[in-house]
Amino acid sequence: MPRAETMSAKRMAAVIAALVWGVPGFALAAQPLMDQVCGPAGGQPRLVDKQRLAEFFLDEGAVRRSIEQGVRPGEGSLAGLSNAKRLLVMAEPCKDNLACGKDDGAKLDEVRGALKTFLLQTSSAYRSPKKITNETAFFVKEELQLECVADPVNPPGPVKLALPLVIRGDGDSLFVLRTDEPGAFKAAAKATASTANDGVKHKQTVKVVGVVGYPIPIKGAIFPLIPYVGINQNFTKTRGSDKSVTADTWNVGLASRWALPTVGRLTQWLGVRPDHLWNEDDGSRLATLNFNYRPILASVLGPVGVNTQSQPWSGQTPFIQPILEIHAVKGWYLDRGATPPEGRTDYLRIGPKIGVGLSSGDLTVPWNLTLSNVHLWGDKGTPRDIDYNAAALSFPIDPDQYISVDFTYANGRREDTGLREQLWGISLGAKY
Repeated sequence: MPRAETMSAKRMAAVIAALVWGVPGFALAAQPLMDQVCGPAGGQPRLVDKQRLAEFFLDEGAVRRSIEQGVRPGEGSLAGLSNAKRLLVMAEPCKDNLACGKDDGAKLDEVRGALKTFLLQTSSAYRSPKKITNETAFFVKEELQLECVADPVNPPGPVKLALPLVIRGDGDSLFVLRTDEPGAFKAAAKATASTANDGVKHKQTVKVVGVVGYPIPIKGAIFPLIPYVGINQNFTKTRGSDKSVTADTWNVGLASRWALPTVGRLTQWLGVRPDHLWNEDDGSRLATLNFNYRPILASVLGPVGVNTQSQPWSGQTPFIQPILEIHAVKGWYLDRGATPPEGRTDYLRIGPKIGVGLSSGDLTVPWNLTLSNVHLWGDKGTPRDIDYNAAALSFPIDPDQYISVDFTYANGRREDTGLREQLWGISLGAKY
């Protein structure tokens, strides 16, 4: 069972409000519950699933998935083990692993120590018919098993919110995991909500933008399937006049991400996302197939790489992350709505997203700045080409930087509908 992101909510606004009260987390010292690591309940006795156990401890230690993906092949008795298991038994798990940072080896040692303590300790929750001497023997030898007896009684910890959904600002940001390369999650778009009331002019402005997805693990895969629903509503209503609509769309889709072969120091993945969009403003319906290619390369210009975070200057100076992606979008109009047919033609567009992410090197004053440009060339369609500029300055208000106050600016045409936007605002942002 692969590791996956978790979170839950009914509506975007409810999720954003709920997140203010807490964020999910675990204590590494706590024993896993049976539903987290045990196999099917039908077996007698019920046994611990070794793969799920390995993934549980890696998740508890916040080990990034790229490290799991980049672990070197096993030899001898380790050859048949999964990447997750090899990370927990290899003597030098970060050797020849280009995804490992300077602190990742120590983090893995801590996780392995916690796993070893769990396997060797006497527990009323889990027991082994045969003596387990170390973690390597447990994963390698089929005859060494842990029986699931009962859920452990863990000491109470802080009350934190754990919701089984994923929150982002747009569909492409679903491809970024919280455990990806440092800085990748910081640069991902947030769901935002804002409202303003002008009592003098009797005018109300409402803006809600974001996607909420439910991750479904895929056996043998690092990235889950994420079906999602999205909203982009931005309108102004003045007393005595019609509502002025900037955007009023809903969409549903399915996001998946696949690792491509590693080439030298280059790791890479491809995101695939079919999507169905309803435009409530003009009555059109649009189906799209979106592709997102993301290369990850460390140390291209000195310590600065591509799609990975570094701190090239000394002291409490900002971290920097150059952004480079290739986007491709194929769109089919299922209903052209009220717009003349020439304004609703099927299209194919491809091009780069380039930008930079900066974040504070001083944790006492956290901030994140992301600047980006997307330019897609089209074979046909109206408009044929797409150009979209975006900037976001965020000030997190929680330690994990899931919630923030955002100052945003966007100008250009949307990748999906091609509709023109020119927006700026202050809003409450959330992602998880």
